Amino acid sequence: MMIPILALAAAVSGGVVASGAGAAILVGFVFFLIGFSGKKGRRPNFLTSDGLKAIGTLLVVAVFMVLAYFCTLTSGSLIRFNGMDPVFQYEQGKKLLFIGMASAAWFVASFLWLLPYIVEIKPREWNRNHLIGVGVYFALVFAAAGAAML
Repeated sequence: MMIPILALAAAVSGGVVASGAGAAILVGFVFFLIGFSGKKGRRPNFLTSDGLKAIGTLLVVAVFMVLAYFCTLTSGSLIRFNGMDPVFQYEQGKKLLFIGMASAAWFVASFLWLLPYIVEIKPREWNRNHLIGVGVYFALVFAAAGAAML
């Protein structure tokens, strides 16, 4: 009974993260095309430093979206595990555990190392406890169902 609940929590959480990341990518791309920097009447240039920063940030968010999407797909297949082949069940659990660890590692890497260089914000301005909490959330929620299957 516990494994379907964990898989459902991972599927819902992954769906929310994937939807939020997709909306952020859409809004970010629209604002980039509009040219929120005040250069009216000019087409956006992707090869300027601002353009590369915006594209880099959107790519970091896109990796979040892909990881969350695969978490949703994998955990969705684990919700009804009673009639599932044990080998398939083990492989899906292993895959979900890997996705959870990869998403936690990507979160920490992107917010501590990638985004400060892309967007030029200082990581000292962020509360490290919140970053650690969200990283642990990704690891626990996304990987808990996978770990329970193993």
